[in-house]
Amino acid sequence: MQHLIFLFGFLLCGSLSVSAQIYSYVNEDGQTVYTDSPPNGVKTKKLEVKTVNQTQVDNDLKKQSDKYFANQAAKRQAEKDAVNQKKREKKMKDRVAKKVKKQLDAAKQIRPGDLAPNKNGGFRYTDQYKKRLADAEKAVKDTMKKETHAERKDVPH
Repeated sequence: MQHLIFLFGFLLCGSLSVSAQIYSYVNEDGQTVYTDSPPNGVKTKKLEVKTVNQTQVDNDLKKQSDKYFANQAAKRQAEKDAVNQKKREKKMKDRVAKKVKKQLDAAKQIRPGDLAPNKNGGFRYTDQYKKRLADAEKAVKDTMKKETHAERKDVPH
């Protein structure tokens, strides 16, 4: 029975709101001092202290922290998306570069009619070969230009 009375008294004390009176005064140095007991012989001002609804404070703090963590998660996701976009762009550039290199290598292959004898007993490239190589190089430049233009369109301003 004694334990029950003690427990009831403890719970009752815990549920009561704690309030204290706050006083303020200006000391000899001109600074404002706040205290819970007024000093003797000093003119004090009694302050109104509002009680705080702890549940509301907790809810507000939870909302703020939820918003903060949601913003942090969104930032991390945006950074992750940007990294993935750069990886995709690099893969695309690598594929285009590989394709262009194959085209250029194919154009450089010597075929019948690409070489003609010269006066010194050697060989020279014919106009057919030079034209095919120039066309391939132009195609490479056009492809690279097209890819660069496409990248600029994808980049948000």
